[in-house]
Amino acid sequence: MTIEEALKIAQKEKKNIDYVVEYTNGFVFSNSDDINYDGGLGHTPVVVLKDGTTTTMMKFVNAGTGKEVRRKKI
Repeated sequence: MTIEEALKIAQKEKKNIDYVVEYTNGFVFSNSDDINYDGGLGHTPVVVLKDGTTTTMMKFVNAGTGKEVRRKKI
């Protein structure tokens, strides 16, 4: 799965995405402004696994993110 394919999936849950971190097991999409918040509506990252399904950040971390591949502004 490419970043572009995963982004289309993530945008169904979060509209203001401008940043992605790709791991070997998935993608974490967020907004650069999210760092100013402790989560909450509109400020929670969206995780898209390499198989195209979404999951929570906690489940992704607990299952193993794999190695970081790259960080990219969108």
